[in-house]
Amino acid sequence: MKTVLQTAAVLAWLGLSAGHAAAQSTFKAEQPAPAQASASDRTPSRAFAASVKFEVSHTAQGPFVQFVPRLGYDFSNWSVDVALPIEFVSASSTTTGATSHRGIGDGSLSLSYSLESDRINFVSTGLVAAPTGDYTVGLGAGQVTWNWTNHVDRLFNWVAPFVDVGVGNSLSAGNATATLAAAGGGTRSRALPYTTVGKLVQIGAGVDLYVWGPLSWNLSGYDTIPWGEQNIISLFVAQTKTGQPVGAKKLRAFEAAAQTQVTASEAADHGFSSSIDISATRYLFLSIAFSRSVQLNLNVYSATLGVNLVRMYRAARQRP
Repeated sequence: MKTVLQTAAVLAWLGLSAGHAAAQSTFKAEQPAPAQASASDRTPSRAFAASVKFEVSHTAQGPFVQFVPRLGYDFSNWSVDVALPIEFVSASSTTTGATSHRGIGDGSLSLSYSLESDRINFVSTGLVAAPTGDYTVGLGAGQVTWNWTNHVDRLFNWVAPFVDVGVGNSLSAGNATATLAAAGGGTRSRALPYTTVGKLVQIGAGVDLYVWGPLSWNLSGYDTIPWGEQNIISLFVAQTKTGQPVGAKKLRAFEAAAQTQVTASEAADHGFSSSIDISATRYLFLSIAFSRSVQLNLNVYSATLGVNLVRMYRAARQRP
């Protein structure tokens, strides 16, 4: 927790400093807020896209860090991108003989279709992930996975309610985005200390409140409905180690073993999230978030910094 708070303080200082220079902007690093998007941002275009995300998260087992570079191409209402996460996981305080580990996660290829206007936005994304991460230490699913998510939001003055629906065969920090997507289809993600493999449906709903200038507040809830056999892969417990569950419920299997076969009802999850977001400039996005799984009695704290590299480059070239 201390590590996350220290990182959050540094990121908040960076975001507020940049936000002071652009207090009238409400753009997100990945996607502009509907209320403030300019005509040029909404006009379909063809261009390369590049961004990075740095996220520090903390659970009862310990902190973990994810660095995700993305490279893609936007053409008209379609966009395609590839991503390869790099993950750093600290030694769990609840696992016997645990050590820290790091490595690449599962690389992904996604294709998105979006319809945007001044008042309503729709984004549909299909994602396929390759098993490039080492699943024996929780860095991947150990097989090819896929997800299809759909997001719609509607802007009412400074309030933007949204709904998300998705289906797939895996759930991890990389594809839990849809349940907590921001207005305009942004890429706010929900950090998870485990990966599930098995068929499931994700449903989410919430609201973005554009409080002032670059500052917004997100409130949302989610429900994960799996069916069939499920496999839970722990991020902190390696295959040669054993862990001690710290949760009040027996459902937190990822704290005790590297992999656990469970039923659909044991893998089901529902909860809520809240975050304070600072869209400091058109290319810089900061988020301080808290999510709670009611089903698993699990709290996750996160600090995220996102940078749209293409927009940052263009802004640098325009400076005198």
